Amino acid sequence: MVNLGLNFAALLGLINILGGIVYFFSTITQIIKGVRSSTSSVNTILKILELTFCPPALILSGVILLFNGWRLDPILLFQQVLIEIIIMIYVLQQTPPKHNRHIITTALSQLSDLKVEK
Repeated sequence: MVNLGLNFAALLGLINILGGIVYFFSTITQIIKGVRSSTSSVNTILKILELTFCPPALILSGVILLFNGWRLDPILLFQQVLIEIIIMIYVLQQTPPKHNRHIITTALSQLSDLKVEK
């Protein structure tokens, strides 16, 4: 029996499915940026392995929760919520921080011309 009523497990399943799709596309863009900027090949291989296993696992978990989540005991549902929190923390840590880069070019004729002020 399939119950597609809106309950907490179904909502968690939808979040899993959407998160897996977003995670898939963000990993692809990171791989493309890594190949274009010619970062290390080990990083690219690790991102490809991450792309191969993580998004399909999230989407499959979401489908299972969407169709069969109403059968879960409360303790199993709580365990699934804890796993979701861990996954969200992991994904947020993987997003690269934006660095502000300032390039200052100067021409000095003498070392005494260099003065740094706050």
